[in-house]
Amino acid sequence: MDSSKESWLFVHHFQGISVDAAVSVDGDCTITHGVNTDHIEIEFGHSAGSLQLCLTENAAVKLVNAVTVAVEEFRQHRATLDRSDGLRVSEI
Repeated sequence: MDSSKESWLFVHHFQGISVDAAVSVDGDCTITHGVNTDHIEIEFGHSAGSLQLCLTENAAVKLVNAVTVAVEEFRQHRATLDRSDGLRVSEI
């Protein structure tokens, strides 16, 4: 076995995740998906400059729910700030 190609198979998992990282994604980032028999793949960016997520169905649902709530809270927070400054709230 070539350990450089197969070492990712032996990453230790803690609380359901095997990587600790932060990523900044802006509105220009390409986001694509793929569906397999046992998981969903989400790719941010493309080629060498990409981040790929492999999610079970349950994990994908949790991600969608968390992002939905976060976007709603973000918009409410921004609207509150815009009103307090006398600015017009714009659509995203």
